[in-house]
Amino acid sequence: KNVTLGTGRVYAGNTIGGLVGEAYGSTIENVKNNGTTVIARNYIEINYEFRDFYRPEILVWEGTGCQTGGICGSATNTNITNCINGVAIQGDSNSGMVGGIVGFFIGNTQSKISNCTNSNSITVGTQIGGIAGYVGGNVTVENCKNTGNITTDETNIGGIVGEILLESGSVKNCINEGNVTAKGALGGT
Repeated sequence: KNVTLGTGRVYAGNTIGGLVGEAYGSTIENVKNNGTTVIARNYIEINYEFRDFYRPEILVWEGTGCQTGGICGSATNTNITNCINGVAIQGDSNSGMVGGIVGFFIGNTQSKISNCTNSNSITVGTQIGGIAGYVGGNVTVENCKNTGNITTDETNIGGIVGEILLESGSVKNCINEGNVTAKGALGGT
């Protein structure tokens, strides 16, 4: 609760987030990060709550692998609420499932990303979204906003979600104000 972190830079491989690598059955909500240094080569697993979350523009998130997020790399059956990513996310064309908030997110009917904002650029690989790179299952993405530009030479890019495969979830009341530039399979939301 009420976590505040310092300044720094994140370097990563697979399943890496600015705060959490992998979350399962968790709540990530309102956690404040003023820029702590996070250097990771693998992932961590959590099953508890984070609150008061904020990522300032002074950080740059660099990843060369899959499941990369400004807040969380991979989430399953999790709720991510009121999170802000202000960190630029950069990487190479081999990176995939990259999101301003979460890279890879699957879940049941109670899983959601809500009231989250990405405000910085994402320049990396495929399956990129301002909020989530890949969303599957019964996840709801609602009341989220992306103002960061997304640029890549790859495909499956969206201002809100890069690639989506929902059983009964939804994307609603979301706004993309960032520019989306890619070779193919792209959308504003």
